[in-house]
Amino acid sequence: MIIYILIAEKVCEEVECGKGNCVVNSSYPLNFVCECDSGWKRTQDEDDDIFATSFLPCVIPQCKSQSLFLLLTQINIFLLLINL
Repeated sequence: MIIYILIAEKVCEEVECGKGNCVVNSSYPLNFVCECDSGWKRTQDEDDDIFATSFLPCVIPQCKSQSLFLLLTQINIFLLLINL
């Protein structure tokens, strides 16, 4: 068991969880889970099946208003286009 823990901890040294932390957990398929910091998530539509997405990095900000996020994205794209 001690060898397993040492190996699992090494996995978390190599895993990049974005805005989150790698946590060793043998109940998940890859023996770890990325636990997201407050305000961050793994995918735009978090599935009920956490096992399917548990290894993904936390790179999507949780905006209070999805429409505000889309508007800001569109503004950024527009600004990039006019600067070309």
